[in-house]
Amino acid sequence: MKFGDHGLKTPLRGTLAYNCLQSGKLPGPGAYSPADPKGKINGGKWGKHSAMSYIDTCLLKTRGIPGPSAYGAPKPAPINGGKFSISQSKSDIEWQMYRAKQIPGPGQYGNPKAPQGGGGGRFSTANPKGETDWIVYRAKGIPAPGEYGAPSLPPPRGGRFSTSKPKSDVEWMIARGKVCKSLSVA
Repeated sequence: MKFGDHGLKTPLRGTLAYNCLQSGKLPGPGAYSPADPKGKINGGKWGKHSAMSYIDTCLLKTRGIPGPSAYGAPKPAPINGGKFSISQSKSDIEWQMYRAKQIPGPGQYGNPKAPQGGGGGRFSTANPKGETDWIVYRAKGIPAPGEYGAPSLPPPRGGRFSTSKPKSDVEWMIARGKVCKSLSVA
């Protein structure tokens, strides 16, 4: 049987074609003869070796991997002795003196223009409103109940009373009965 010779109209490709090709090579249910079922059944054999331990498994897995010493260590830089400074640093007082020389003194700023118009500032004589004053102030802007303008309404007219007499329940039953009779006759 050739690949693709499966008797179908369309060529098969991929896994389906492989499965079809393999199924033609496998024997069917009656194509082989089993051994004598009444014959002697030989028992299996237990292995005589012991299973590998976890450490043995790790050693086997890492056998081909290079270790830390296989790469070669880089050469360290030569160690020279340290250097000590023989200069004398400034004390706190010397630092304060150094900074003070760079800051201008009280008379070195220049004379800004003096304020015009004599004397210093003024104290306010304003009398601000308190909470009660604000309540009174807001209430003056709201109209009182009698100060609203009356809406323009049409002049009142007299009412009408109906003089008709409504039907009682019995009269309604009679009226409905007449309507039903006329519908059933028609």
